[in-house]
Amino acid sequence: MVLNKPSDIIGRDAEWRALCDYSLADTPAGGVGLLYGRRRAGKSFLLRRLVATVGGVYFQATESDRSAALVEFGQAVADAQAEADGRPAEPISYSDWGDAFSRRSGLVVIDEIPYLLRHSPELPSLLQRIVDEAAHGKRPPVRFVLCGSSLSVMTSLLKGQEPLRGRATLDMLLRPMDHRGAAAMWGTDDREVAVRLDAIFGGSPGYRSLTSGLPTSVDDLGRWLSTNVLNPAHALYREDDYLLKEERTITDRALYGTILRAIASGVASQTEMAGRLHRSRESLTHPLTTLIRAGFVIKREDVITGNRPSYHLADPIIRFLQLAVDPARHLLDEGRWEDVWRRCQHRLDANVFGPHLESIVQRWATLTFEPRSGGFITGVGHTRVPDPSTRKSIDIDLVALGAETGGKPAVHLIGEVKWSVDSFGGGAIDRLARARDLLGNSGHDVTDCQLALVSRSLPTHGGEGLRVDLHQLYGA
Repeated sequence: MVLNKPSDIIGRDAEWRALCDYSLADTPAGGVGLLYGRRRAGKSFLLRRLVATVGGVYFQATESDRSAALVEFGQAVADAQAEADGRPAEPISYSDWGDAFSRRSGLVVIDEIPYLLRHSPELPSLLQRIVDEAAHGKRPPVRFVLCGSSLSVMTSLLKGQEPLRGRATLDMLLRPMDHRGAAAMWGTDDREVAVRLDAIFGGSPGYRSLTSGLPTSVDDLGRWLSTNVLNPAHALYREDDYLLKEERTITDRALYGTILRAIASGVASQTEMAGRLHRSRESLTHPLTTLIRAGFVIKREDVITGNRPSYHLADPIIRFLQLAVDPARHLLDEGRWEDVWRRCQHRLDANVFGPHLESIVQRWATLTFEPRSGGFITGVGHTRVPDPSTRKSIDIDLVALGAETGGKPAVHLIGEVKWSVDSFGGGAIDRLARARDLLGNSGHDVTDCQLALVSRSLPTHGGEGLRVDLHQLYGA
């Protein structure tokens, strides 16, 4: 059963449907569900609306000790019961978490559960017992939704021999909105403004609620940013530091911050990173793995060969802060945002806006592009095609693959992506055509392969191929 989505929730249709299906399922065992995602993704907002629609208890944990947490949970239960009964809240006290949960039925949302696990590690085992008892008719069913922003903690709850493995029927990663959803969230029809806002903040609704107004144009963006992320008095000014502090597995924030800054500046390979940081390549394996598990870094490999792994930041706002804010805090602290904004334009084009446009294009190719021969796109990414005639390689920003033929995936689309249309230079289509021929010679089916030039404005270079701009990328 799916209840009408509240009007103040933008997008999130599939997520709302899944939460309703889980919360209203008629099963005697009740259950445990997990909802997790990066900070500001809108998790708490969704869950509050869910409880307001379905009923139940919403409890947001804080960084308090066990005794205080039990008192706070009792207050949340009392408030929920008072609202349901239309009477003043009466204090409720619990001796422990077993006492607190044994009296519950229906829906119970525990937000920021990683805070509770620090002092109450027995909670997963306790929830396992409650679900099992309900399955055997020993108690009324209760449906728990556990929510948190620490990805490493939340994903570990269902691993291996953990108590909740096999009991959870909802395991939802709440991802940021895509570029179209983000444009609707910001409420702007100016695609040039929308793509820059998306590149800076990503599709996390929480950042919209922390800002006011909108830039009136691209030229007004710096002035508008000076009221929030470039403002030393604003909560977003040190958002990257807050995000790192939230993740328990990140202990040496100086080291991890240095790695993030290197990746933000375009250092994509582990070898190059080791040289930049004057460390051995092996010494970076553990921190990189930790950053990946925590959701700060994405590891990508050549979509065709599967080698040459590269590392990229998952959080747009961290990338922006590392490149535009952190190096210039001494100037921003003096209110000199105009100087900072002017000096960082080239860096933003190359390392923020350009890479973000590539990620938007890859999503477009995955979900919107349709091969002329039909079928589905099965993989999208980048590749490097060796050219024996020149003893060099052709770097391809966009490759869209289809079903395998003859043991290798068909190539349906290859493209070059540039932030500025003037950056293609001469021979862009010829380079793509050469790469297509080389891929065909190596055994890939390229009979249906289209060539594409992608930029913010419509590329006008001659020759065959698609021309893709923001109008297509933000179209229906």
